[in-house]
Amino acid sequence: MPQELAGTCPELTELDRLVRAFAELLTPAAGNDAKLAAWLTDARTGFDLLRHRILLR
Repeated sequence: MPQELAGTCPELTELDRLVRAFAELLTPAAGNDAKLAAWLTDARTGFDLLRHRILLR
């Protein structure tokens, strides 16, 4: 994410963090199943996807 956006929109900053964390899970590694479960919990509680559905189109 461009640095100029990083501090201006908390929602975009959070989405960027979630996407980067998910991308790390795409590399096979021991423990990714637990990390994915934690990521799902974090994504569900930390980011309101329905409220930000416009970003997903």
